[in-house]
Amino acid sequence: MALSLCLIILLTNGFVVFTEGHWNNAAFISAYLDIPLVLVAYFAWKLYKKTKIISLDSIPIIGALEQIGLYSNEPEPKQRGWIRLVSWIWE
Repeated sequence: MALSLCLIILLTNGFVVFTEGHWNNAAFISAYLDIPLVLVAYFAWKLYKKTKIISLDSIPIIGALEQIGLYSNEPEPKQRGWIRLVSWIWE
């Protein structure tokens, strides 16, 4: 659901340039240039690192969720040193 909504927003972001009398080259480029840039960066990184696209079925999500359920009641250790002075920001 979230992916489909993100795709709709991505594709309709610059819709106003397609309406009659509103064509603007700069608006079109700023609205749609990120699509090929992200695709090129993604596949270039995949080629550079020589990794493959894995299927969602091969990710052990169920095991990870079971582990979270087993250890969810353990208290977090107290912070030491300078980090305890600023840890209130994230609490």
